[in-house]
Amino acid sequence: MCGIFGYYNYAVPRDLHAILDILFTGLKRLEYRGYDSAGICVDTSDAPSRQRSTSLDGALNGFNGAANGTGHVEANGHTAEQSSCPVIIKGPGKIENLEKLTEEYLQQHDLDTSKVFKHHVAISHTRWATHGPPSATNSHPHVSDPNADFAVVHNGIITNYKALKDILIKNGETFVSETDTEVIPKLLKFAYDSMTAEQVGTGKVPFPKLVMEVMKKLEGAYALLIKSRHYPGELVACKRGSPMIVGIKEGQNQPEGPSMTRTASITRLRDQYNDSHWTGALEAWVASDASAVIEHTKRVMILEDNDVLHIVGGGYGIYNTRQADVETAVPRRLQVLQLEVDQIMKGGYEHYMQKEIHEQPEAIQQTMRGRVAVERSKD
Repeated sequence: MCGIFGYYNYAVPRDLHAILDILFTGLKRLEYRGYDSAGICVDTSDAPSRQRSTSLDGALNGFNGAANGTGHVEANGHTAEQSSCPVIIKGPGKIENLEKLTEEYLQQHDLDTSKVFKHHVAISHTRWATHGPPSATNSHPHVSDPNADFAVVHNGIITNYKALKDILIKNGETFVSETDTEVIPKLLKFAYDSMTAEQVGTGKVPFPKLVMEVMKKLEGAYALLIKSRHYPGELVACKRGSPMIVGIKEGQNQPEGPSMTRTASITRLRDQYNDSHWTGALEAWVASDASAVIEHTKRVMILEDNDVLHIVGGGYGIYNTRQADVETAVPRRLQVLQLEVDQIMKGGYEHYMQKEIHEQPEAIQQTMRGRVAVERSKD
């Protein structure tokens, strides 16, 4: 099973060395799940400290699969084309190999790991090959185009990827990998270009709204982490069928309080760029397993199916595509985990062998997600 891990920091300064260390440690916590390749995606420049407010006037009618418009988007006075491309390093082998590749890349490009980022989004992945053999090309993150306008890591299976791939190829897209995942960033870019062309003069399409539109086209089980040059400093996570957990630390010295039902700090989609969400500090760790999060914070929320988590500035909102009003945040229980890293990784069992034996029913269920429709008896 694949593993995903993302780290977000706002107004909590972290140098590049610390960010990379957080990513590699998070991936190592997911090693027990099994993998054959790994990858990371980081930025080399600070994200904007304040996004420009955007108008949400005008209907978001989605895209019909036929439009092929191009959009010109501004973020804090800079076009997406002027923003630097993210650094993506990936390949087959163990995480130690990924660390070596990263060190070589940093040296070759003379990148300073002591550079401090006040606002940064990073995503990473461990892959267990299902579509295509282990290789650098098939490893995650996958991108929409050479400029990496959208970068995605994915846990799960997209069962209708061949049909989506055919549609995208007919509209001029080219694919470089054998994976089902690559259709997702390309679909995001296609939808972004189409929806932006339809909304000329009405403002930028909100990142979570764009992801919701793409989720309508995806079939199967998945958990996704998504970042984009069009939305610098923003992170979107969504899930359907595959597990996803988020650890939140608001403020640099937040106490680990009791469990409670928490409405996200951004309660309406249209409020995402309000000044109130850009004043406080925020760190977030998003992963497919609690073992990658608990050493950073024990305050976690478990995302539910069809949830879309949006983190921007010092705030976050959780929306659900099955709600009547998808632009109003849904409450999720903020839990305080009582276990330590080693306990979580072993699941309370004395040995990993015991854990694997007792997890066989769940493993079979996860394998069948997105492939079999289960109907419960009404009796």
